[in-house]
Amino acid sequence: MALPPQIHDLWSIWREMSGMAERQVPVNLYATLGPDREALKTLFQEGRASARALRVLELSDTAPPEADVHLVLAPATHGPDGADLAAIRRLPPEALLVLLPEVPAESLPTRRREVAANIGIRAERVVASTTMVALRKDLAKRILQSFPDQALSLARQFPFLREEATQLEIVSTSQQNAMVGLIPVPGADMPVMTINQVKMVLRLAAIHDQPMTPERLKEVLAVVGGGLALRTVARQAAKLIPGPGWLVAGGLGYAGTLAMGKAAVTYFKRTSPSEAPVATLGADGRPVIEAQATVVAPAERGG
Repeated sequence: MALPPQIHDLWSIWREMSGMAERQVPVNLYATLGPDREALKTLFQEGRASARALRVLELSDTAPPEADVHLVLAPATHGPDGADLAAIRRLPPEALLVLLPEVPAESLPTRRREVAANIGIRAERVVASTTMVALRKDLAKRILQSFPDQALSLARQFPFLREEATQLEIVSTSQQNAMVGLIPVPGADMPVMTINQVKMVLRLAAIHDQPMTPERLKEVLAVVGGGLALRTVARQAAKLIPGPGWLVAGGLGYAGTLAMGKAAVTYFKRTSPSEAPVATLGADGRPVIEAQATVVAPAERGG
């Protein structure tokens, strides 16, 4: 059975998305040797992380390699100063995130603003958390928000980003389809809503590092879209109800897209290759077993 014409039109979008997702996004992590650096190395190397996507450096390195993302682990007590501060100011501010673990809760907003002002960056570029565990949770959201153009690539490279990237994708598409579902003419929303849902499935495939072909897309849609026809009929019927029927249709558009996204994620997780073991973490978020991460040797540096 052939795919509908509007679905075939999506392959140019899929090829573009695949190219973006497969592009390597180098990430430089600047941190001194210690348990916090090991915790971040572990985080980035969990699961099937791309080899050599993370480069661990120190701010004292005079010629760090070029990167799309620069992460600086700074002292939580006072932030960077002296030579470290000068080194950070040389990094491109649009590619920079400064990480402050273990800041007292009452000092979080103040410390974030102080460090940002001292460096000369926006406050949202400083990720301050009370514990390393909290930092692990905050960092995924902040990375994806700060680097939206590289979100697909970053989530594909680093599995710890996938849950947050998945949530953002599903909620965003569901909200779009809720608005589309408000169109009061029965049947007028279906083509747009269907295309949005297929785009969502394609992006979720890229996020989970899943290859996609026309045949596999049909298989995925058969698995995740089993209830799509019933939801479509219900949505169109709702528009025929006098009064608030269009509101019901919008809600069904949201709920149906949300359900399809969750089903797609379940499918991709079930069909994904086995992931590499994850290092055991203690209650403080630091690794009990040190993860293997790429540390750039002097001979490898230099852009």
